[in-house]
Amino acid sequence: MTEAEERSTAEKLAALAAARGEDETIDPVALLVFIMALVQAWPSRYGALGRPSFADAAAQRATVVEAVRRLTVGPA
Repeated sequence: MTEAEERSTAEKLAALAAARGEDETIDPVALLVFIMALVQAWPSRYGALGRPSFADAAAQRATVVEAVRRLTVGPA
C-alpha cells in the first residue's frame, strides 16, 4: 500500500469512527470492508442483473451512496 493509500484509508476509518458516535455495534474497519465490497459489486457481473453501460453509472453510484448512508446511519 502506498503512503497516499494508507493516508486515505486512515481518513476513511476516522470519518466512519466519528460518524458512529457511541454506537460500537460495527467496527469501522468492518464497515469500510462492507463499503468497499459494495463498490466492487457494482456494476454487477451477474448476467441479467448486469448493467455495464456508462449511461447507468450515475444511477449505480446513487444506489451505492444510498446503501452506504443506510449502513452508516446506525440502528433504527
